[in-house]
Amino acid sequence: MLTFSVRRSACGLLLLAFSAALEAAAPGSHAAPDTGAILVGTTAVEPPPYALITELSEGPISWFEHDETATIQARAYRVVVTTRAIYSSVYLETVALGAEGCCKQITRIMLFDLDAFADTVGFRGEKTGFQFVQWLSEASFLFQYKEREFVMSRLDQDDVLVTPYAGR
Repeated sequence: MLTFSVRRSACGLLLLAFSAALEAAAPGSHAAPDTGAILVGTTAVEPPPYALITELSEGPISWFEHDETATIQARAYRVVVTTRAIYSSVYLETVALGAEGCCKQITRIMLFDLDAFADTVGFRGEKTGFQFVQWLSEASFLFQYKEREFVMSRLDQDDVLVTPYAGR
């Protein structure tokens, strides 16, 4: 299987690495061999990074089984799509919740590298049209980009896994 890893260096250069393997795309991923899975980098950002929010979706809440007096008792991920002029930006947020869902706070915001993703997959033209479709699990979701569907997973990692969607 051919795996692509895309990241931006500290000075903004796009780094693209290829590796061939007979095993899964990445440790802990759910991609099967020969699926075309790619790892796409994200960049940490400070709040509030948003221009005009055009879509926001929060996934299922994952409750932790531990001390009921702990400050953080659950986690959820959110996908935030913003638009500036005609260009889309995609943010992946981690949200922490306290007892019984109180005190929700954003603990991490990562900017999905839409340019690197589009370039790696071979999409040309304007970087517009990212659409959230649905959550598939607590940490993976289906999205559409340029009339094709993909699954994004590993939302807790700096490099998310993007796999072409084979369902429906």
